[in-house]
Amino acid sequence: MNPIDRAVTSVHELPIAHYRSLDPLKNLKLRVTLKRATRVGRLIADSVTHQVSVPVVTAAVATGTGEGTAATAAPAAVTTAGTTAGTTAGTTAGQQRGHPRAAAADDDDSDDYTFSWQEKLFSRREEDMYSDPNRCILPLQVNYHNLLTEVREKNGGKRPTHHLFTHVDHDNFTDTEEFQRGATTAAEEKPTFLEERLISVRRRHLEGHIDTTRPSRDSCGRIQPVATWQTDTRLAVAHTTPTRCLYMYIMADLTPNHLEPTAQDEYILCTLKVNANGVLSVQPDITFSSLAEVQSQSESPHSKSYLLETRHQELFEFSVQHISMEIDKDTEKKEKDLLKEVYRRRTDMLTSVVGDDFQQPPSVDSARVVLLGEIVSAEGFDASSLYVRYLINLPEGWYVTDTACLSGTTQLGSTSFLDWSGVVTFALPLEIEFVYCDLARPEDRLIQWPEMFLEVCSIDYWSRQNVQGYTSMRIPDMPGMHVLCLSSWRPVNYSTRSMMQEVFVGGTPQLEDLMYTSVPK
Repeated sequence: MNPIDRAVTSVHELPIAHYRSLDPLKNLKLRVTLKRATRVGRLIADSVTHQVSVPVVTAAVATGTGEGTAATAAPAAVTTAGTTAGTTAGTTAGQQRGHPRAAAADDDDSDDYTFSWQEKLFSRREEDMYSDPNRCILPLQVNYHNLLTEVREKNGGKRPTHHLFTHVDHDNFTDTEEFQRGATTAAEEKPTFLEERLISVRRRHLEGHIDTTRPSRDSCGRIQPVATWQTDTRLAVAHTTPTRCLYMYIMADLTPNHLEPTAQDEYILCTLKVNANGVLSVQPDITFSSLAEVQSQSESPHSKSYLLETRHQELFEFSVQHISMEIDKDTEKKEKDLLKEVYRRRTDMLTSVVGDDFQQPPSVDSARVVLLGEIVSAEGFDASSLYVRYLINLPEGWYVTDTACLSGTTQLGSTSFLDWSGVVTFALPLEIEFVYCDLARPEDRLIQWPEMFLEVCSIDYWSRQNVQGYTSMRIPDMPGMHVLCLSSWRPVNYSTRSMMQEVFVGGTPQLEDLMYTSVPK
């Protein structure tokens, strides 16, 4: 593995990537490798051993006598014995404290483990807590106690890893550094008095346990200008619905061998987050952005190593590698066919519930006009009982789905005895849908719009019908509401015979065709 040039102190300094996949998350496999890059304690021990052994070799070569050798070697033996005694005492004390790492420091400097989605591995602090059944009261604690017992029986009482462990979505864990980022990336930036006070206010809105003693990336938290989390207070103000997310943290316990394990020495190596839309967020990124970056990885072409610096000035090198099993071509084709069949059945189910009786939009070379109108009233006529006949003429290229709506008659209306204004109300609603499609129309010819012809008739006491007027109108070509007041006319014969026939027999001059109201063909 080729580590990067700069060591990081938090996983938040590493790049993050977002992925979308239809494959279930149970098939996700990540291989995490961790090994120690430098160790301050080991360097000091090596230097002390080197200083002790040099006088012994020099005395044996220079004097060549047993007395000189014994006299010179005695201090060396004392020093070596003191060093050995100190190491043995430290190892014994470490074993008495219950830390086997103090006795086998050279065997636990590296870890290599393959993690699955929501796979639980316990840390040393969690093992101390869940190993005692008297401490496990909640159902989750009892479940973890049983899981820990099974893991120990499976591994012969040993831990699967030395440093690595996980926090799954059920754990009461909150990434503190995610909520304590600075306003800028400047290292010399200092928080103001107001920022320091607001940090404690914001922590009260965080869900889960937060270790306030853990130092953040910039040694103290600051308010981030852009809010990337949701709280009850923020939801009440913004009136937004949060997206449910599932989290998984791959952690590492980097506590030195001679110290008790604490939460401050537990570091996040990888953060996995999946939202309700199926988007997987991984930090650090498990892919590469350029071909040169891929070719630079000589040992593992699918992983990139990073250096992590602890608070004890120790460096650890780790990598996160995506090793999920790739699906073969036949299985992938079967899965796609199965998804298509599922989507088809879902569409059929929705169609059976909702129905498919929906009008399709018109094509490119056609137009659709919907008329929602009303014949309101008539006024200014001599008769008191009136009705209206209407007829709609469709020019070439126009048609309707129901031809019965092209003509009709209103109900018979009369003027009110209390209101002598002469207004007869009909309030007849009209709902007609016109469709235009004329592919053979020349481009230089204008489109002719449909016209409506109206005939106002009256009925007297003796059931004699007379024509009171004719009028016509063109369907408006602009969308919106239009109120049209039409003036009517009728032919009149002023001869004595015609006038006497209208009074005694009934009947008035009429048009041979109602379409003559407009410009005749």
